[in-house]
Parts: sequence; structure tokens; C-alpha cells
Amino acid sequence: MSGEEYRVDLLVEAARMYYENSLTHAQIGKKLGFSRWTASRLIQEARDRGIVRITIEAPRAEHYELEQALKEHFDLDRVLVVPQETGENATFRAVAQAAARHLQSLRPQPRTLAVSWGKTIARVARELPDRWASGTTVIQTNGGPSYTQDNFVSESIRTIAEKAGGFGRVLPAPALVGDSRIATALQRDYSIKATLEAAANADVICFSPGKLEADSVLVRSGYVSEGDLQKLFARGVVGDLLCRFVNAEGLPADAELDKCTIGISLRSLKTARMKVAISSGNGKTNTTLAALRGGYVDTLIVDSGLAQSLLKKSDLKIEK
Repeated sequence: MSGEEYRVDLLVEAARMYYENSLTHAQIGKKLGFSRWTASRLIQEARDRGIVRITIEAPRAEHYELEQALKEHFDLDRVLVVPQETGENATFRAVAQAAARHLQSLRPQPRTLAVSWGKTIARVARELPDRWASGTTVIQTNGGPSYTQDNFVSESIRTIAEKAGGFGRVLPAPALVGDSRIATALQRDYSIKATLEAAANADVICFSPGKLEADSVLVRSGYVSEGDLQKLFARGVVGDLLCRFVNAEGLPADAELDKCTIGISLRSLKTARMKVAISSGNGKTNTTLAALRGGYVDTLIVDSGLAQSLLKKSDLKIEK
């Protein structure tokens, strides 16, 4: 065996010990009769000579491309695309878990967090771990349901606040009233006004665009009858953002109806410090797209199916 052949065999042996057997440089040196420094140089030489080739497999490569396409087109700060799971409920939970991890990772931790109400935020509340933050105040962004089998509002706010070691601030008012004058009067009340101002000025606003159909939260909560749905569709409504009905461009679909809504304004949402939108399922394509077009989103968290639907609806293609 020539000196070069011996050298190559030595490099291969050192590389196998390091990369396949997970031995340390010191352990490799001891086995081969060299110092740890010599073992380190052997491993580096194996890489330099192409004996060792490191390949990084990126299972999220496709999702990364979706994230970049959405981020660039809608000028977002961050996009998180979650792989679709088997079953709609599993995907819904995976998106909520991703949102919970994102909130937990925020630095600095938010001192105030404003949240809307609904199934998505309720699920995020469940997925947040204990002590996800320290002393965060959680504030309701818009009025609550008139009646519902699911106590989305107080339960979500209480859970998120308790897990953060903080306290919740609820909005003692309905989401919609039948007369704009009543809405105006209610929003002049000190406690309601102060809560809305606190929500609008929160460090982070977290919400989920609402779809408009028979099983949507606003219908189930009693604010919209199934008979009203067609009237709303005729006005160009594609869904709701914080219970405010919007058209495809994210603008109020009916000015008078918007005046009857109690909650922070769309203008306040647009100018908020940080707004995180969480959405799951292709059924939310139109309302999520409206939120993006309206400029109400900084961070978007969606599943891959919805991400692809958003790109297709926007006539965007992923660059390969």
C-alpha cells in the first residue's frame, strides 16, 4: 500500500468514527494513536478532499418557498407555513401550535397582548404552555357574542393570561348592535373606551380572519342569521376581521353596519405595532386574502394548503 493510499484509509477511518459513530476528537485520537488535535485535522482534511460530503436535507424547502412568496408579495415581516396534517382538525391544531410557539418566542415578551375571539384563538390558548410569558396583560379587541354554546371570549382571555402570569381585560359589550347611535354611546363609556384604547395600543394584536358561512362564529353566536348571509354576500362581504365585515380588498363592506360594530377600528388594526394573523383551511382563503390586501397583517401563520390557495388566488407562482 502506497503512502497516499494509507493516508486516504486513515482519513476515511477517522471520518467514520466522527460522523457515523459520533466519537469525539479525543476518543478518535486515542483509538488511532494520535492527539485530539491531529484527529481534528484528519477530519477536516477528509472534508477538504471531498471524502466527506455534507448534505443538508430541507424537508420544509417547499414551505420555505411558500413563505417567501407570500412575504415578498404582501410585504410581511414573517410568514410561517405549517404542513397539512391528515384531517382538517389535525391541521387546525398544528397551525394553533405554531402560533403558540411564535407567541412564546417573541422577544421582548409582549407586556400587552390584544386578542379577538373565536375557535382559532381558543385553540391557541389551549396550546400555549404555562409560563409562556411573564406578567402579560391580555385584552379583548372587540365585543363578545350575544349567546353561544362555546364560551370563546372569557375562557380564551383567562387561559392566555393565567398561563402568562398576568391578567385579562374583557370588553363588556356585544360585538354588534342594531343602531349605530347605541354603538357610539356604548363606546363612550369609560370602561369600554379604556379597554378599546388599550387593545389598539397593545404590543401585539393576535386575530384570526373570520369566514362567513352557516357554521361561522358570528352566525352561531346569534349576530347573523342564515337568512342574512345572502344579503351580506350581495354587499360584497367575504368575511370579517374582528367582527367587522369586509370586502375582498379588506375595506368595510357596509359603512352603516361598520358603525354598529363595537371593537377597535380597522384603522387601529392597520396601524398597530404588531399584528399576527392565524388562519387554517381553504375556506378562509378570501377573508385571509382580504386581511393581507388591507394591510392588517405583519406576521401570517397558515397551513400549506391555504398558503397555496392564497398564492393561486393572487395569481402568484413560486420561483423554482
